[in-house]
Amino acid sequence: EEGAESDDKKDKEGEPHDPEKEARKAKKRAYQERKKLKKQQGLWLKAKSNPNVYVSGLPEDVTMEELEETFKKAGVFKLDPDTSLPKIKIYHDDAGRAKGDALISYVKEESVGLAVKYLHESYLRPDCVICVKQAEFEPPPTEAAPPPEMQLKKRRIDRSKFMAVKNEQNRLLGWSDDTDDGSGRRIVLLKHMFSYQEAEEEDSAFYNELKEEVGEECSKWGPVDKVTPIERHPHGLVAVKFSNNEAAEAAIDALNGRNFAGRTIEAFFFDGKSDLKASKST
Repeated sequence: EEGAESDDKKDKEGEPHDPEKEARKAKKRAYQERKKLKKQQGLWLKAKSNPNVYVSGLPEDVTMEELEETFKKAGVFKLDPDTSLPKIKIYHDDAGRAKGDALISYVKEESVGLAVKYLHESYLRPDCVICVKQAEFEPPPTEAAPPPEMQLKKRRIDRSKFMAVKNEQNRLLGWSDDTDDGSGRRIVLLKHMFSYQEAEEEDSAFYNELKEEVGEECSKWGPVDKVTPIERHPHGLVAVKFSNNEAAEAAIDALNGRNFAGRTIEAFFFDGKSDLKASKST
């Protein structure tokens, strides 16, 4: 009997059975399954943002410069990553003639309201009244994904172009070119990353899992130095320290307003003064 019990305590490789080791393995497997399920369900969902206006009633000889001069009154334009020019698209027919409509993209969605309020049914020219409304889009057709190596190459190129136009858009918005002034401009706070119930009930394993998920997502916008979930914080706060200000700004722009596990994220810079630990529930 003793021999049989001894055999039961050994795994298939002949090593002594370790209950703690098996428990850790089971926990890791469960974590991987939860992570896979979250990805399938769409844990990170991009907020619906539409900073675009559709303009109609345009003359056939309208120019991008003319539209730029008129519509800049409502806000800063998005820039095309390939040309660094404002994202203004004048639609043409097969013969190359302007069809009388255009799409204009702003950096801020608030600019759409201003454009509609002040430029709808206004005069582009003394003899030309234009119509302005928020653009409406149909879902694009599904296309086959390119090979993984091509996707990686495209992401690298896209990121370089994205950061270039992002910096220029920030300059046009009147932001400083050097906002990393030592007061926390590399530290981003993410609010509503976990619920009040989770804050009260979950253990350290939950926060470790959250830390990994946030770090993985935030690294899309640049190097991440540290991710710190503020355990048991009533507002579900997570602090993310980036290696540079540009990555921090890009992350705020991308994450603010997005949905995470059914909650809407608020993303903003840490002011360098607030005592985050002091605001925890006890």
